[in-house]
Amino acid sequence: MENHKLIFEVVRNQNNCRVHYHIHKLNVKDLDQEIYQEGLVAMWNSYERCHPDNGIIATYFNYVVCNRIVDLKRKLKRTKKGIIV
Repeated sequence: MENHKLIFEVVRNQNNCRVHYHIHKLNVKDLDQEIYQEGLVAMWNSYERCHPDNGIIATYFNYVVCNRIVDLKRKLKRTKKGIIV
C-alpha cells in the first residue's frame, strides 16, 4: 500500500496542472480550493480504476477530472439557488 501511495504522489505531481487547467477552462472560481480537492479525488479514483493496457491514462484523467468538476459546479450552483438544501 505504501508503494501505491508513493506512485500516486508521482502521478499527482505530474498531473497537478491538469486539474488547474480544467478549473481555468471551465471558468470556475475556486477560492476555498474545494473544486481543486475534488479534482484530486477524481484523479485518485481514476488512478485506482485504470487499466494501462486500455489506453492512455492522461486521456482518462482529463475525462474524469473534467466531468467531476462540471458535476460539482452544477451541484454548487443548485445549492446556491436553494434547490438543494
